[in-house]
Amino acid sequence: SPFSSIVQRKIPFSISLNNQQNTQDDIPYVYYENPTIYRIEPNNRGPDSGGTVILLRGANFNPFKELGDLKLENDTFCYFESLGKRPAKIHSSTEIECVTPPSYEKLEVPVEITLNNQQYTDDNVPFYYYHPPYTYYISPKIGPVSGGTLVKVMGGNFEDTGTVKCKFGDKLGKGKFISKNELQCESPEVEKPCVVPLRVATRDEEYSSGINTQFTYYDTPVIHFIEPACGPSTGYTQITVYGENFPVGYSNQVKCFFNGEIKTDATVMNYNELKCDSPALPTKPGSEEAAIETYNLTILVNDDDEAGPVQYFYYYKSPVINLR
Repeated sequence: SPFSSIVQRKIPFSISLNNQQNTQDDIPYVYYENPTIYRIEPNNRGPDSGGTVILLRGANFNPFKELGDLKLENDTFCYFESLGKRPAKIHSSTEIECVTPPSYEKLEVPVEITLNNQQYTDDNVPFYYYHPPYTYYISPKIGPVSGGTLVKVMGGNFEDTGTVKCKFGDKLGKGKFISKNELQCESPEVEKPCVVPLRVATRDEEYSSGINTQFTYYDTPVIHFIEPACGPSTGYTQITVYGENFPVGYSNQVKCFFNGEIKTDATVMNYNELKCDSPALPTKPGSEEAAIETYNLTILVNDDDEAGPVQYFYYYKSPVINLR
């Protein structure tokens, strides 16, 4: 196209095969003023995995606003140098939105835009990538809504900067540096049960993705009653505990707790029911008789959070049948 001082107006476009007669089709062509990028908001930094939504602030981003029948969505892109281009969304004449591509080698990339998929701006406004911490495992994966659960976070790129931030969803929790592959986070209090991503950072706002580290908040379990409430002193009676708020899917984090000292594995059947086995009673020294007849029963979650109220399980001596 030749130079034109007429911008943002439709100009008739035609072709000629003999330099005399031109086509008569109603095909417009529009010149526009060069767009200019001033800055990137809200932050010109993001993780190397990409996916950061950025807003470009500038001028002349929407020269076709008054020409309503011109739709150029398929020709508007953000250009990240050697990383290629990404679709852009025009919000106004001063704002364009786009999403950053991944960049695992380059840490500084200039961002440009095009409105016609040919000519690009030349403003060299930089976007900076960083290598965030990555996480692959947390333990425990559940905790009460009251908070206070200490969570071990395993991963990499952990730096001892003197600052550890833990984000449970959008809430901040306390963090502690353990090693280059381990952090400790304390869950904050939340209003109701939910599942949230746990993200960590050892530098301001450079958080891990949280994709592999989901943390589940639960309401404190409550026991209503148990069945049966008695069994032989030899143990192994399967007890069904009825109640509410039992953490479904996390049986490995739940135990039945007898007399404040003995733990047995529990299987969570649903939110209102779990099962576990009674332990055997110890015998009196020098005797085969059981030392006590009753155990208190509560449940433990995360090996630390005890829930009740206390139930009582009664032991009896195994009966003996004599055939005559």
